[in-house]
Amino acid sequence: MIKIIHPTVKMEEHSNGYCYECDKKLEEDESYRNPEGQIICEECDEKYYNCEDCGEKMHEDSSYWAGDYRYCQRCFEENYFYCGDCGEAECQDNGTYIEGHGTVCQNCYDNEYCYCEQCDTHYHYDDMVSLKDIDDRVCTACFENGVREGEYFKCEHCLQSFTKEEEGNDSNHCIDCCRGRISKIIHPTLLYK
Repeated sequence: MIKIIHPTVKMEEHSNGYCYECDKKLEEDESYRNPEGQIICEECDEKYYNCEDCGEKMHEDSSYWAGDYRYCQRCFEENYFYCGDCGEAECQDNGTYIEGHGTVCQNCYDNEYCYCEQCDTHYHYDDMVSLKDIDDRVCTACFENGVREGEYFKCEHCLQSFTKEEEGNDSNHCIDCCRGRISKIIHPTLLYK
C-alpha cells in the first residue's frame, strides 16, 4: 500500500496509530522511526542497522556485509570490495585488479594469478607462459612478441618455454633436449673421450 504524505505536515499526524511500513497497529509506547522519519513498529525497526563506519541508519536490504559488520553503500565502496573470484568482501588494500576478472582478493590472487613484469600487468595463470630456465612467467602476448624478436623460444621436444640463452645447437631445442638427442646418436662412452 502506498501512502502519500504532504511534506509540510508532521509525520505523527499521519501515523494514525499504524506502522508506516507494515500497517501493524502501533503500541502506545512505540516511537521508532525509519531513516525518512516515518513512524514504524518495533518489528520493522529491527530490519534497520547502523553503518559500522558512519553510523547512518539503513535497511537490511541496503546494507553490505564485510566480516561480521554491516556498512552503508558509501562506506563499503570506499573501504571494501567483493572479490571477482570468490565473492568474499575484502579490504580495498588487499585487492589486485585483473583485466577481465575485476578486483580479486589476495588469497585468490596467490592461487590463480601472477604478474608479467614486461607489460606491467596482472594475469590469470592460464594466460601466462612459464619460462623454465629462469623460473619466471610472462604473459602470452609478451611471450609471442619475444619469440618474434628472438628473445624466447619453445623447445619442440619437451615443449617447455625458455629464454634464448637456453637454446641448444639448433633453434628448435633447449640445451637439455639437445644433449639428450646427441647422447642417443653417439654412444655415451664416446662423449667423454
